[in-house]
Parts: sequence; structure tokens; C-alpha cells
Amino acid sequence: MPGMQRGDLADCRGKTEELTLTSVRKIRLWTKFIEKYKVLASIDSAGEAFMADIKDVIADIKKYTATVDEAAATGMAKTYALVMSKVDSRYVAASDADEVARVVTNFCQKKLGRKESAADLTAAVKAQCEKMKADRTKSRLTVYYLIAEHYKALGMFHPK
Repeated sequence: MPGMQRGDLADCRGKTEELTLTSVRKIRLWTKFIEKYKVLASIDSAGEAFMADIKDVIADIKKYTATVDEAAATGMAKTYALVMSKVDSRYVAASDADEVARVVTNFCQKKLGRKESAADLTAAVKAQCEKMKADRTKSRLTVYYLIAEHYKALGMFHPK
């Protein structure tokens, strides 16, 4: 924190009677700073786990396509990290019409910006899911990658 020394926090906490408003603000600022530092430290350790996960994602994608654009796969994994962190949203239920409609709306139309009819986009999503028919658990990232590859839109996921 600019203008503050580490001892300022200890001085503020050591006083039990009549903390001034400035001292209370210093405590709050230092507390926020410490919390932010802890968050950054946890992000670094999560980054190592993320890189291990991305190798699994790439291996899964390789089952269904001849070549894998690893930069695009990594970009997609970063974009959808929150989605992939939740067990309920990690997989696509290809047999569920609502789930397919959600992929069409949220990924094909909103993210990829496709203007085709919903029926055409649904057919494309189902075709990509058909490639993965043998796999009971269809990874959302793999499905999204295959759809983006189908529409030649992998470049939008490359890191900038």
C-alpha cells in the first residue's frame, strides 16, 4: 500500500482504546491487501492444476479430430474455466433438447456470432455430438472446440 508501512498495521491493532478513523481505515486497507495477496497466491497454484487439466482436454479433443489447435484449446479452457469448474455444467447432455438449445443459443449464436437458423445450428451441434457418440460423458470444451472447428472459428480463442 502506498504511504503505509508494515508497522502501521501492528500499531493500529495494538491500541485497544479509541482507534482513530484513520487507524481503522489503515486496518481495512491492509486487510484487503492481505486478502488480495492470498487470492493471487491461490491463483498461481490453481494455474499449475489448470495446465495439467488442459493436457487432458487436448487429449480428449484428439480422439475426435485429426489436428488440434492447442492455442485455441487453451484459450477456450481459460474462457470457460468457471463453467468447467462446476460438475453440473462440465458436460453436454446431447440427448436433452434443452441442453442442445442452450449450446446453440449461448455458444453458437452469442459467442461465435452465427446467424444461421436455429435448426441449422442445432443440426451442426448434433453432428458434432454424434462424433462423440461412443463417449457417454461429452466434455463441454470438446463439444465447443468441435463446433468452433466446424465453423472455422478457432482463431477467436487464440490468446491476444
